[in-house]
Amino acid sequence: MRKPTNAMHKPATTPKRARDTFTQATQTDNRVHLTVRISPELRHRLNIYAAENQRTVTDIVTQAVTDLLDS
Repeated sequence: MRKPTNAMHKPATTPKRARDTFTQATQTDNRVHLTVRISPELRHRLNIYAAENQRTVTDIVTQAVTDLLDS
């Protein structure tokens, strides 16, 4: 049997501290991309809330962070 190449193997992930990643948005959008790690349960709850309230996850998170920082 042939050994798989590196392209076929994904390196094992190691637990890392949560990091926020900022990248530049498109020229038409003045927002930046923010990546955060959350639990699968929180993601599920957030998706349900978004569907029930007919809002996007981005809008909900943006509003929550804004409210937190403004308080």
